Amino acid sequence: MIAHLEGTLVEAMPGRIVVDVGGVGYDVAVPLSTYDRLPKTGEPCRLLTHLHHRDDQMVLYGFATEAERELFRMLIGVSNVGPRLALAALSGLSVEEFKEAIATGNVALIKSIQGVGARTAERIIVELKERVGTLPAIQALARTAGAKEPDAVRDAVSALLTLGYAYAAAHKAVRRILEEADDELETEEIITRALRHV
Repeated sequence: MIAHLEGTLVEAMPGRIVVDVGGVGYDVAVPLSTYDRLPKTGEPCRLLTHLHHRDDQMVLYGFATEAERELFRMLIGVSNVGPRLALAALSGLSVEEFKEAIATGNVALIKSIQGVGARTAERIIVELKERVGTLPAIQALARTAGAKEPDAVRDAVSALLTLGYAYAAAHKAVRRILEEADDELETEEIITRALRHV
Protein backbone atom coordinates (compact mmCIF):
# COMPACT_ATOMS: atom_id res chain seq x y z
CA MET A 1 0.00 0.00 0.00
CA ILE A 2 1.33 3.43 -0.95
CA ALA A 3 0.16 5.89 1.71
CA HIS A 4 1.69 9.06 0.28
CA LEU A 5 4.09 10.43 -2.31
CA GLU A 6 6.64 13.18 -1.76
CA GLY A 7 8.73 14.35 -4.68
CA THR A 8 8.81 16.80 -7.57
CA LEU A 9 5.79 17.65 -9.67
CA VAL A 10 6.97 17.09 -13.25
CA GLU A 11 3.67 17.09 -15.12
CA ALA A 12 0.20 18.37 -14.30
CA MET A 13 -3.11 18.50 -16.10
CA PRO A 14 -6.68 18.43 -14.78
CA GLY A 15 -7.34 14.91 -13.52
CA ARG A 16 -3.80 13.57 -13.90
CA ILE A 17 -0.32 14.42 -12.67
CA VAL A 18 3.15 12.88 -12.59
CA VAL A 19 5.30 13.06 -9.46
CA ASP A 20 9.00 12.15 -9.60
CA VAL A 21 10.08 10.35 -6.45
CA GLY A 22 13.77 9.40 -6.45
CA GLY A 23 13.89 9.07 -10.22
CA VAL A 24 10.63 7.12 -10.52
CA GLY A 25 7.68 8.92 -12.11
CA TYR A 26 4.34 8.09 -10.50
CA ASP A 27 1.27 8.63 -12.67
CA VAL A 28 -1.47 9.82 -10.29
CA ALA A 29 -5.17 10.48 -10.90
CA VAL A 30 -6.38 13.50 -8.91
CA PRO A 31 -9.69 15.34 -8.41
CA LEU A 32 -9.93 18.98 -9.48
CA SER A 33 -9.99 20.01 -5.81
CA THR A 34 -6.46 18.62 -5.46
CA TYR A 35 -5.31 19.86 -8.87
CA ASP A 36 -6.21 23.43 -7.88
CA ARG A 37 -3.88 23.22 -4.85
CA LEU A 38 -0.83 21.87 -6.66
CA PRO A 39 2.44 23.80 -6.71
CA LYS A 40 4.05 24.85 -9.99
CA THR A 41 5.70 22.21 -12.16
CA GLY A 42 9.25 21.56 -10.94
CA GLU A 43 8.42 22.32 -7.31
CA PRO A 44 8.18 19.89 -4.35
CA CYS A 45 4.85 18.12 -4.06
CA ARG A 46 3.29 15.88 -1.40
CA LEU A 47 0.11 13.86 -1.87
CA LEU A 48 -1.88 11.40 0.21
CA THR A 49 -2.66 8.40 -1.96
CA HIS A 50 -4.95 5.44 -2.46
CA LEU A 51 -3.86 2.48 -4.59
CA HIS A 52 -6.82 0.85 -6.31
CA HIS A 53 -6.47 -2.71 -7.65
CA ARG A 54 -8.44 -3.97 -10.60
CA ASP A 55 -8.17 -7.24 -12.49
CA ASP A 56 -6.18 -5.70 -15.32
CA GLN A 57 -4.41 -2.73 -13.71
CA MET A 58 -3.51 -0.72 -10.62
CA VAL A 59 -4.36 2.97 -10.44
CA LEU A 60 -2.89 5.43 -7.95
CA TYR A 61 -5.18 8.24 -6.76
CA GLY A 62 -3.81 11.34 -5.04
CA PHE A 63 -5.35 13.86 -2.67
CA ALA A 64 -4.32 17.14 -1.11
CA THR A 65 -6.08 16.45 2.19
CA GLU A 66 -7.07 13.53 4.39
CA ALA A 67 -10.70 14.64 4.16
CA GLU A 68 -10.64 14.17 0.38
CA ARG A 69 -9.09 10.73 0.63
CA GLU A 70 -11.51 9.66 3.36
CA LEU A 71 -14.54 10.72 1.28
CA PHE A 72 -13.09 9.00 -1.80
CA ARG A 73 -12.73 5.75 0.15
CA MET A 74 -16.27 6.05 1.53
CA LEU A 75 -17.65 6.61 -1.96
CA ILE A 76 -15.94 3.62 -3.57
CA GLY A 77 -17.44 1.52 -0.79
CA VAL A 78 -20.93 2.37 -2.06
CA SER A 79 -22.58 -0.20 -4.34
CA ASN A 80 -21.93 0.52 -8.04
CA VAL A 81 -19.75 3.56 -7.33
CA GLY A 82 -16.25 3.18 -8.72
CA PRO A 83 -13.12 5.32 -8.43
CA ARG A 84 -13.90 7.31 -11.57
CA LEU A 85 -17.29 8.40 -10.23
CA ALA A 86 -15.79 9.10 -6.79
CA LEU A 87 -13.18 11.33 -8.42
CA ALA A 88 -15.91 13.16 -10.34
CA ALA A 89 -17.76 13.71 -7.05
CA LEU A 90 -14.70 15.31 -5.45
CA SER A 91 -14.19 17.42 -8.56
CA GLY A 92 -17.78 18.64 -8.56
CA LEU A 93 -18.30 19.47 -4.88
CA SER A 94 -16.10 20.28 -1.90
CA VAL A 95 -15.87 17.66 0.85
CA GLU A 96 -18.04 19.77 3.16
CA GLU A 97 -20.64 20.41 0.46
CA PHE A 98 -20.80 16.70 -0.33
CA LYS A 99 -21.11 15.64 3.31
CA GLU A 100 -23.75 18.30 3.89
CA ALA A 101 -25.71 17.04 0.87
CA ILE A 102 -25.60 13.49 2.27
CA ALA A 103 -26.62 14.57 5.77
CA THR A 104 -29.53 16.70 4.51
CA GLY A 105 -30.66 14.18 1.89
CA ASN A 106 -30.06 16.62 -0.97
CA VAL A 107 -30.48 14.27 -3.95
CA ALA A 108 -30.58 17.13 -6.46
CA LEU A 109 -27.15 18.45 -5.46
CA ILE A 110 -25.48 15.03 -5.62
CA LYS A 111 -27.26 14.32 -8.91
CA SER A 112 -25.69 17.50 -10.35
CA ILE A 113 -22.32 15.68 -10.43
CA GLN A 114 -21.46 14.41 -13.88
CA GLY A 115 -22.25 10.71 -14.22
CA VAL A 116 -24.48 10.52 -11.12
CA GLY A 117 -28.14 9.66 -11.71
CA ALA A 118 -31.05 9.85 -9.28
CA ARG A 119 -30.76 6.23 -8.16
CA THR A 120 -27.03 6.49 -7.56
CA ALA A 121 -27.49 9.75 -5.64
CA GLU A 122 -30.13 8.13 -3.43
CA ARG A 123 -27.92 5.07 -2.86
CA ILE A 124 -24.99 7.29 -1.84
CA ILE A 125 -27.17 9.11 0.69
CA VAL A 126 -28.64 5.91 2.15
CA GLU A 127 -25.31 4.08 2.44
CA LEU A 128 -23.21 7.00 3.72
CA LYS A 129 -25.65 8.91 5.92
CA GLU A 130 -24.67 7.17 9.15
CA ARG A 131 -20.94 7.45 8.38
CA VAL A 132 -21.14 11.15 7.57
CA GLY A 133 -23.26 11.96 10.62
CA THR A 134 -25.66 14.82 11.27
CA LEU A 135 -23.22 17.63 12.12
CA PRO A 136 -23.07 19.02 8.55
CA ALA A 137 -26.85 19.10 8.45
CA ILE A 138 -27.04 21.01 11.73
CA GLN A 139 -24.44 23.48 10.42
CA ALA A 140 -26.47 23.86 7.22
CA LEU A 141 -29.60 24.51 9.26
CA ALA A 142 -27.85 27.22 11.25
CA ARG A 143 -26.66 28.91 8.05
CA THR A 144 -29.89 28.75 6.07
CA ALA A 145 -32.51 29.20 8.75
CA GLY A 146 -31.06 32.30 10.40
CA ALA A 147 -33.75 34.65 11.60
CA LYS A 148 -36.32 33.35 9.10
CA GLU A 149 -37.50 30.57 11.41
CA PRO A 150 -38.71 30.81 15.01
CA ASP A 151 -36.35 29.42 17.64
CA ALA A 152 -38.77 26.55 18.36
CA VAL A 153 -38.63 25.43 14.72
CA ARG A 154 -34.82 25.56 14.54
CA ASP A 155 -34.47 23.75 17.86
CA ALA A 156 -36.98 21.05 16.95
CA VAL A 157 -35.43 20.40 13.54
CA SER A 158 -31.94 20.29 15.08
CA ALA A 159 -33.16 17.73 17.62
CA LEU A 160 -34.63 15.55 14.87
CA LEU A 161 -31.38 15.76 12.90
CA THR A 162 -29.42 14.49 15.88
CA LEU A 163 -31.83 11.55 16.01
CA GLY A 164 -30.80 10.68 12.46
CA TYR A 165 -33.66 12.08 10.40
CA ALA A 166 -32.98 13.84 7.08
CA TYR A 167 -33.24 17.63 7.11
CA ALA A 168 -36.00 17.81 4.49
CA ALA A 169 -38.21 15.28 6.33
CA ALA A 170 -37.56 16.85 9.74
CA HIS A 171 -38.31 20.39 8.55
CA LYS A 172 -41.47 19.30 6.73
CA ALA A 173 -42.76 17.47 9.81
CA VAL A 174 -42.08 20.43 12.13
CA ARG A 175 -43.75 22.91 9.78
CA ARG A 176 -46.76 20.61 9.50
CA ILE A 177 -47.13 20.40 13.29
CA LEU A 178 -47.01 24.18 13.61
CA GLU A 179 -49.60 24.65 10.86
CA GLU A 180 -51.98 22.18 12.53
CA ALA A 181 -51.50 23.56 16.06
CA ASP A 182 -54.11 25.93 17.48
CA ASP A 183 -51.81 27.31 20.17
CA GLU A 184 -48.11 28.12 20.34
CA LEU A 185 -46.17 24.96 21.21
CA GLU A 186 -43.02 24.45 23.22
CA THR A 187 -40.03 22.82 21.48
CA GLU A 188 -40.47 19.52 23.35
CA GLU A 189 -44.11 19.22 22.25
CA ILE A 190 -43.19 20.02 18.63
CA ILE A 191 -40.55 17.28 18.68
CA THR A 192 -42.93 14.73 20.21
CA ARG A 193 -45.63 15.40 17.62
CA ALA A 194 -43.16 15.61 14.72
CA LEU A 195 -41.78 12.15 15.52
CA ARG A 196 -45.14 10.74 14.42
CA HIS A 197 -44.71 12.23 10.95
CA VAL A 198 -41.02 11.63 10.03
